[in-house]
Amino acid sequence: MIESVKSEKNVKYESDGIDVMLSVCVAVYGVEAYIEQCVRSLFGQTLRDGVEFIFVDDATPDRSIEIVEAVLEEFPMRKSQVKIIRHKHNQGIVLSRRDASAAACGRYMICCDPDDWVDLDLYEELCGKADETGADCVCCDYFSEFGEHDNVKKRLTDVDSTEEMLHSILSGSARGVLWNKLFRREIAQKVFASATEKFVRQEDLYKVIQIVNKCGKIVFCHGSCYHYRIRPGSICRSRMKLSIVHEVISELDILEKLLPGTEFAEDWNFRKRWQLLWILLHFVLPPSEYRKLWPEAKCGIMKDHRFSLSKRLAIRFSDWIYPFAFFCVGLLRSLSGSRKE
Repeated sequence: MIESVKSEKNVKYESDGIDVMLSVCVAVYGVEAYIEQCVRSLFGQTLRDGVEFIFVDDATPDRSIEIVEAVLEEFPMRKSQVKIIRHKHNQGIVLSRRDASAAACGRYMICCDPDDWVDLDLYEELCGKADETGADCVCCDYFSEFGEHDNVKKRLTDVDSTEEMLHSILSGSARGVLWNKLFRREIAQKVFASATEKFVRQEDLYKVIQIVNKCGKIVFCHGSCYHYRIRPGSICRSRMKLSIVHEVISELDILEKLLPGTEFAEDWNFRKRWQLLWILLHFVLPPSEYRKLWPEAKCGIMKDHRFSLSKRLAIRFSDWIYPFAFFCVGLLRSLSGSRKE
């Protein structure tokens, strides 16, 4: 097993002359309850040779890395294929993925989240599809896993061009995530190298847009799947804080600058409308800020039939309704807090 202590400077690893087809990048922090299932699905891949697994220990405070090493003992043939990069201090997922990417030597590269898992033949299928078609990006279907017996499969719709793929990502028909997309390494690596810790809430979407925009050919593989775990404590299922809402708004404005112009304007308005609905569910943004937020998305909502009539009406008249609702929700929260005291 290759272990490398990561300094503050970026380090480029070499492949020692070994032909590596695929680099699997995993950023690890605080996932000891889930990571065993993840690494067993990785080390058990039918892709036996020409694969490397790059784990970044982002100064995790629990036993996550110890579990990785313990499971690795059961797969001795994988020891020479594993790199563990250790951060002295927690740097977050953005910089962890940057460092994993810098260490990658494969022809292709893919990210796997440490609390998820993959079908055992997934990576062999994706690499085979990439070699067969000469694609720069191969996307796979996935399951959203809500519990032991509760999951939903998402089958992606094929597209014919990079432009169509970008439209699909922005409209939500194809998720803007890294974990179900295999990329040609030299394309993805250049994007990851420019990563900064400032983009944290929609990091996957930020990277996917940049990488996909540089891809020539994109294909889909509808066989084996990725399994995306929906955790009870995840951001999307917990009560929002005002700071998180501000981060999401700021990042979406930055994202829009990646694909400016009229061609993608309605796609960005679609994403803004979903964010407006999300903000309306939580009532943490002050009414004065909400009124100024994305007026073009609010005005055009009635013509966007991708939303139900009730959602369209809620957004269209939200500038008038929101202040009263915000006051009522705030009052109820104050009363609830007083009762607890």
